[in-house]
Amino acid sequence: MPRLSRERKGLLEKLTRQQIREAVASVITRYGVQGLTMEEIAREAGVAKGTLYRYFSSKSHLLRDTVD
Repeated sequence: MPRLSRERKGLLEKLTRQQIREAVASVITRYGVQGLTMEEIAREAGVAKGTLYRYFSSKSHLLRDTVD
């Protein structure tokens, strides 16, 4: 894979992770932690539910990463 393509891929992954983290914060603000579902996070982030699991293995992993 050419260097530029790797750099673009890395940037896209970084932006997607950030978009997901922001969606977590938005969902928690709106519905509280009890309303936090992977489906709602995916909807808010504008990504497929499977995309969440590509970046985060579980909801607890996602929460820990967002808080950090």
